[in-house]
Amino acid sequence: MALRSYARVCMGVLDSLFLKELRVDIAYEDAGARQALTQGERACVSTLHMGCYETVALALQRLTGRCTTLAKLPPGLPSIATRLRASGIRYLDRTEGNQLFELVAALRKGGFVCLHADHQGRDIEVRFLGQTTKAPVGCALVAALGGAPLLLGHAQMLAAGHYRVSFSTLSTQAPGRDLASLKRQVRRCYRRFDALVRAHPEHYYWSYARFRPRAEPQAGPPQSKPAAFSQEPVRSWRGAL
Repeated sequence: MALRSYARVCMGVLDSLFLKELRVDIAYEDAGARQALTQGERACVSTLHMGCYETVALALQRLTGRCTTLAKLPPGLPSIATRLRASGIRYLDRTEGNQLFELVAALRKGGFVCLHADHQGRDIEVRFLGQTTKAPVGCALVAALGGAPLLLGHAQMLAAGHYRVSFSTLSTQAPGRDLASLKRQVRRCYRRFDALVRAHPEHYYWSYARFRPRAEPQAGPPQSKPAAFSQEPVRSWRGAL
C-alpha cells in the first residue's frame, strides 16, 4: 500500500505541471453539493491531500469559473503556481501576508474557495486516524465569515492524467461564527476525512507529520512596538489556515 501511495503522489506532482490537460470527472454525492456548485452564489470547499493536490481546485474552476485557492508550494516547483493561474484559478501564497481576508473577500464577491484542511493545526482538537490531534479552523472560519455553505471535495486518480473529483455537503448554510459551531464543523469534516482515508488509503499522502507535538509559543520580552502595530493578530489568523 505504501508503494502505491507514494507512486500516486509522484504521479500527482507531475500531473500538477499539466493542469490544463488533465481529464477530470466530476461527481456529486448529494443534492446539496450539486445545487451549491451549479446554482449557488458561493461556497467554501474543504479538501485533503489525495491524488493531484490541485485537482479539486481545478474541478471547482471548471464548474464555476471563480475559484480561489491557498497553498504553500515547494520552493523548487514555482511553475505550479503558473499552471494554476493558467488554468484560471486565483492562487494565493499562504506565506505572503494575511490571506484570510482575501479568501473571505473572494466569497463575498460571489466566488468559490478551495482549501486543504488536513494539515496539523493548533485550533480544534479532533480524532483523526485513531489519534487525537489538532486541526486548523481556517476552512470553517472562512465559510462562516464569507457567508458560504461548507462542502468537502476529494480527488482520486483513475489513471495518469485522469481523476475523479467528488463533492459532498458539510453544511448547507454558512457555519455559525461562535466557537461551538466552528468546532462542530471542523470535527464533522475530520470524520469524513477519516472515512475517506480509511476507504482509499493508497490515494492519500501519508508523509505529513500530522501528529507531531507542537511547541507552545514561549513568553518573550515586552514588544518595543506600540500595541497598535503588533503583528500577533496576523500570526494568529495565518495559523488558522
